[in-house]
Amino acid sequence: MRAILATIAATWAAAATLAAAPLAADARPAGSTFVSGRVSRSLAGSYEVYDPFLGVSQRVHWSANGASVSGFPLSGSLSRTGSFIRFFGLGLDADVREWAGGYHVTATVYPRDPRQPHRRLWFAMSALGRTDDPANPPSFSVFDTGASLTLRPSGKDYSISGWVDSSFGPEGVALVGLIATAASEKLPQAPQPGGAAPAPAPARRYHPIRVPVAAPRWH
Repeated sequence: MRAILATIAATWAAAATLAAAPLAADARPAGSTFVSGRVSRSLAGSYEVYDPFLGVSQRVHWSANGASVSGFPLSGSLSRTGSFIRFFGLGLDADVREWAGGYHVTATVYPRDPRQPHRRLWFAMSALGRTDDPANPPSFSVFDTGASLTLRPSGKDYSISGWVDSSFGPEGVALVGLIATAASEKLPQAPQPGGAAPAPAPARRYHPIRVPVAAPRWH
C-alpha cells in the first residue's frame, strides 16, 4: 500500500512540475513582444528613445516649456503647462497628468495603416523613489492590461525592459520614453562638485569724516 501511495505522489509531483514549466520558462502572455530599450541623453535637452524589438527610434529636443519629437512611430510636439503634459502629432494624441507618485496617461493611437482601428491607452507610470533628487533619479513602473514595463536610471539614461502586446504597441513604448525625458528635464540641476567659489562681495568704500575745526580765538 505504501508503495502504491508513493507512486501516486511521485506521479502528481511530476505532473505539477510539467504544468509549471511553461510558466517558468515564459512568464509573458502569448502574443506579446519583449522590450529592451533605452532613453539616452546626448546633449542638454536632447534625447534618443529606441527599442530594437519594436523598431522604436525617437529623437526628442526640449526647450523651455516643450519639446519637438521626430522618428518612428511618433512625430509631433510635447507641451508642458504646470503638472500637465500634452503630446500632439502623427501617430498619437496624449494627455499626461503629473501627480506625487508619477504620471497618469490617457492617449489615442492612430496607426499609420488606415485599415487598422484606433486604439485607446490608459495607464499609470508610477515613480519608485523621489522625483526631486538629481543625484538619485527614480525608477518607474508601468503596468497595464497590455504592458508590463520597468524603467531603471543609469546616470543620465534610462533602460526600458518588460513586454507589451499589440494593443500597447510601439506607440505606447515611445510615449513611455517621452514621459521619461520630461521627468528627466524636470529634475533640479545637481550641484557641481568643486565648483567655482562664490564671487566676493564688493569692497566697501570708506569716506573720510570731516570734523569741523573751530577758528582760533585771538586775545
